[in-house]
Formats: sequence, C-alpha cells, structure tokens
Amino acid sequence: MEEFFIASDDADFTSLVQRFRAADRRTTVIVAGPVAAAYRQMADTVIQSHDFLALLSGVASSALAVEPARPRAGDTAKPAAKKASLASSAAVAVREMVKAAEGPIKSAVVAQRALPVDPTLSSDWGGQGKFGTWITRIDDGIQFAPIPSPGWVWDAKRFSQGDLPTVEDPDASFQNQIARVTDIPALSAVQYRQILVTLADKLAETTNRSELAKLVRDECLASDVPVARSSVNYVIQGLIYAKVTLASGLSSAELTRAWVGHVEGMCRVSGLQLDKGEAAKLRAWAGEG
Repeated sequence: MEEFFIASDDADFTSLVQRFRAADRRTTVIVAGPVAAAYRQMADTVIQSHDFLALLSGVASSALAVEPARPRAGDTAKPAAKKASLASSAAVAVREMVKAAEGPIKSAVVAQRALPVDPTLSSDWGGQGKFGTWITRIDDGIQFAPIPSPGWVWDAKRFSQGDLPTVEDPDASFQNQIARVTDIPALSAVQYRQILVTLADKLAETTNRSELAKLVRDECLASDVPVARSSVNYVIQGLIYAKVTLASGLSSAELTRAWVGHVEGMCRVSGLQLDKGEAAKLRAWAGEG
C-alpha cells in the first residue's frame, strides 16, 4: 500500500506515522478537533472529520479544509499551475484589497481574503509553498514582510516598510501563542466577533452544519470581514464540543460565552496557565471584545 489513513487525533499514533514516513508511505490523518503539533507535522495530510464527512456526502473537494501535505523529495510544482494561480480570482481579490487599504495590512487578514475565493490555495499556495512567496509573486507593487510579527502586506506605490509598526504588537504575540498551543485559527478579534454574530443570525435559516458554515462564510465575506470556511467550521465544532445544541434563537452572546469557554478549556488541557490579565485578553480576542 502506498497510503494509509488514520482516523484518530490521539498523538500516540505519532510513532506509527513516523514509521510510515520512514518507509516512504503517505499518511492521511482524520481528526475531530485540535491535534498535537508533532502528530500533525509528521503526517502528509490532516483532514477535520466534518470535512471528511462532507467529502463522503459529495461536497466538492475544493471546499474542504485540508492542511498542507508534507513536501517530499522530488515533489515540484508545475510551472503552468504556478502561472495560473497568480492570475486567479484570489490574486485579483487580494490585489484590490491591498490597493484600497489605508495602510499596511496584517498578512493573516490578507490570507483570509484569498482563501474563501480559492480554497485550493490552502494546500501549497498555488505551487509557491507558502503565503509570503505567493503574495509577492502577485507583483503590481505588492510587498510582504514577515517581521514585525505577525507579518504585513502593503502597496509599495503608496507605502514603505517605514509605515510598518516598529514594535511587535504584544497582543498579536499573545494571540499567536494561544493559536499555536490550542490549534485554533489565528484570526483577528474582529473576525471571531463577525463569525459569532453572523452564526447567531444564520441559525434562523438552517441548522445543517455544512450549509451553516457556507452561509456564515459568505456573509462574512460580504461584510468585508473575510474568513475561511474551515475557520467557521472550527468554531462550530468548538461550540458542539462545548455541548451547544445549534438551534434558532441562540444569541451571539450565548454562542460567544460557549466558544470562549471552550478556548479557555483547551488552554487548561494544554497546560497553559493564564493570569487574570491574560484571561481577559483571551476573552476579548476570542469573541467578547
């Protein structure tokens, strides 16, 4: 067999995946929530269970949130694929966003603008490997810098690196730490708030999880607060873990309390001890702000 599938988020399987890797076999891991970084990085592909079920139900693969495959020796991107990605609708959307911005934009915000337009970019950014390479190849005066954290994109015809923050944003550093430890999406506070408010609104239309995620993603995009469908699915899954029954009539405040409680619980399980100030910053970032 050339590829193995493991349906478990138990990190004890890391050693098994490592053996498959040593034997030059591909592995796809299907998980139902956060997964240990070492386990995720050792596998070729990681798929959330709700996306896998959507695939079995006939949802187009381009809508699925599949984490990037681990690169292998000899794997190369085809030039034609690279060229096509740079002229894609996602590139056009990003170009329009950056050109209209009133200053440099955080790279995560720009990436979240591109992914809903072209979800296939989540695999390897159109053959470029990573976001930074992809965004700079759009050209047209668009520049990218990974430092200061969390990375910035700007229109070089109107701005320069001198317009970037001179000191790393302590809130961004804290948020990145939480995202690394808990595996939650590294979105902005505005994006989390938009997801939760829109989710409460769209529950009046449907409680079907797949349809709900799409409706929320589309409404966020229309509200100029773009988020990837995978991020919406992650929040929905977190609410389900928090024992929330998705139903019409739930307020955004109720959803926010449940989601924030879920994130706080993941921090505790991960061994991350937060003081009162950090706990307040976490709540403000994850939806209460």
